Amino acid sequence: MNLSEIVDHAAETMPEHTALVFEDRKISYAELQRAVNKLSNALVKASVKKGDRVALIMPNTPQFVITYFAAIRIGAVAVTLNPVSTVHELSHYFAECKPTAVVCKSDQAAKIHQLKVPGDYARTIISTEPVSGALSFDEAQQDSPDKFQAADLTADDPAVIIFTAGLLGRALGATLSHGNLQSNSVMLRDQCNGGPEQRGLALIPLFHASGHARG
Repeated sequence: MNLSEIVDHAAETMPEHTALVFEDRKISYAELQRAVNKLSNALVKASVKKGDRVALIMPNTPQFVITYFAAIRIGAVAVTLNPVSTVHELSHYFAECKPTAVVCKSDQAAKIHQLKVPGDYARTIISTEPVSGALSFDEAQQDSPDKFQAADLTADDPAVIIFTAGLLGRALGATLSHGNLQSNSVMLRDQCNGGPEQRGLALIPLFHASGHARG
């Protein structure tokens, strides 16, 4: 199983149905699937492979959702980080998770360039806005095919790493599998009697466990 296949299922059964609403923009499931596939191809072109970590350092935006599904689609592990993290905090997170690629806002891209990390960390930086030293999100998708077969994974394969609050010391990365996240989704659907006509408001930051696992 691959959790990203829920996007494929929705795109096949209700392609024009709204998947995301952000400010005055609506994105259908068919559009979301194409965007996820394009970024998946871009990440593979950047030599991101199964088991690699892809750090997401963004607020609640469509780019977060697209990157999240693209990372797990290729079998990589999404590492969701607080978009207001300091250089010191990022240094710790990067040393722990060793991300191959980073997708972030332009202000975070500037912070990443300040980090003293080995050259094999953050080989690829994709920024949601044009900024020096990073590939823009639009450029990454521009020449990429919109078809991508999700990696064949098991329910026990890791999907995401979420760092704890670190109240008693340094933050630790907690891993959730594809099966864990699917169970969360099914539980939320059943508890809320969820269906295609319902909408969920993402008030909690998506980088947080309660945000992206249930958002």
